Amino acid sequence: ALPVYAASLLRFGLASLVIVPLVLHLEGGLPRLSTRSWGVLALQALFGSFGFTVLLLYGLRFSSPAAAGVVTSTTPACMALLAWLAFGERPSRRAWVGIGLAVGGVLTLRLLDTDPNSTMSAHSLLGFGLLLGAVLVESLFLLLRKAVREPVSPLAATAAVTVFGFGWSLLPGLWELGAVNTSAMGPDVLLALGYYVLFITIGAYFLWFDGVVRVSAVTAGVFTGIMPLAAVASSALVLNEPLHAGHLAGCALVVTGIVCIARK
Repeated sequence: ALPVYAASLLRFGLASLVIVPLVLHLEGGLPRLSTRSWGVLALQALFGSFGFTVLLLYGLRFSSPAAAGVVTSTTPACMALLAWLAFGERPSRRAWVGIGLAVGGVLTLRLLDTDPNSTMSAHSLLGFGLLLGAVLVESLFLLLRKAVREPVSPLAATAAVTVFGFGWSLLPGLWELGAVNTSAMGPDVLLALGYYVLFITIGAYFLWFDGVVRVSAVTAGVFTGIMPLAAVASSALVLNEPLHAGHLAGCALVVTGIVCIARK
């Protein structure tokens, strides 16, 4: 019912109307950050809300869903590599084992969740390049919170990224809003949009920004393996889709990889 950027504009706009007054009321104002830190938060919104969407959707045009699943499964390993390069957090031997287990588990889940009728080429260099770009910018989005030097609360960081996300999606979102068929926006669409505003934009950002500064970047990266695991679980619980032995094996590998790293 909604184009991608129009939905993003509404999502970040509505979330800003909720989160900004909340920050002003609970914390007495916006955080006092350096120009560099504001720039980091702006880049985080650019990578996570704008760049990831563009690269992923265009990458899917030039590659198969199976290829997209394989490439995006490398997110934990990409985050570990970036953490090593940017923050000097060299993964230990056990961390590499945990990363390998998590990537292997995600890869198993992705390969089982593919469209056998897809006729798109899985070998397009352009498609792979765009998908690798999506993995890179998503990893940067997830890690850049650690680059803000001043103390900033998770609520304030969420508000900043949300407002910047609104700014990045403003022009393309306004362009697409003119083509929106408002008659197709029934209660289910409004409910989905509300869920995106409250739980995905505000709730998930808040939890991530609070957690990522408490653990190493390698640990944070491996926890991204929970996303496809949660998708499998919710598909079974909510949509009554069948679970196979391969799904359980993939989930077991992801959990084992997380435990392997998080134990320390």
